[in-house]
Amino acid sequence: MKRIRKETYRTFSWFTLSAVASFTIDIGLFWVFSRWLEEDSPVMYITFATVIARTMSAVFNYTVNRRLVFKSGSKICS
Repeated sequence: MKRIRKETYRTFSWFTLSAVASFTIDIGLFWVFSRWLEEDSPVMYITFATVIARTMSAVFNYTVNRRLVFKSGSKICS
């Protein structure tokens, strides 16, 4: 019983850390891209910065959850 509880807490802890890291990356990249794109595209810079930051954050989050949280190292079948 204690082993199951320990494994559950470990998984939850990794999942929480990956979510916080993903949030930090998302906000940080949004800030960088919004500053960078503000002069080049004054009308759409928020949209572009959001799409780029969210996409990169999602890829990071998926990779971390797959490898560390759920420990799935198998290749994805096409």
